[in-house]
Amino acid sequence: MRTSVPHIYAIGDVTGRAMLAHAAYAEAEVAADAIIHGDSAGELDLSALPRCIYSSPSVAAVGITPKEAEARGIRTVVGRADYAANGMALAEGESGCVYVAADASDGTMLGVWAVGAASCEIIDAAALAVRSGMKAADWRSVIVAHPTLSETLKDAALSAAEKAEKAES
Repeated sequence: MRTSVPHIYAIGDVTGRAMLAHAAYAEAEVAADAIIHGDSAGELDLSALPRCIYSSPSVAAVGITPKEAEARGIRTVVGRADYAANGMALAEGESGCVYVAADASDGTMLGVWAVGAASCEIIDAAALAVRSGMKAADWRSVIVAHPTLSETLKDAALSAAEKAEKAES
């Protein structure tokens, strides 16, 4: 975000990086911190940036796809959870699904994508999981509210964890 002029920073759409409002806010925070505290880096890691399409149904993603992982030499497994098996989705008449891509060797969550109601909210927890290098199996110890659409993220992660565990053996 630091430009070729040392005391000038660029944020938001002008950077051509991630043209999303939430990315611009994050860039502004990093730039302000760099200006105030003299941080020389002034950069922001966008590898776990949530990407949302606010449509009906909404679509959201974070991290990398299995194809991108394979291009980096990472073998993946993909877990899936359908809204058809979710109590809240059934009660609200919603359809959709959540996918979790994980490293087949250790279950590290690499990417998540979702289609359906609340997917742009579900993706926030997924962004934290991807950013922190969370293992899909770690969702076993996470208690999520029930009934909620966000349960589908945990279900998809556990599906990926099972596949990764089978791939390891």
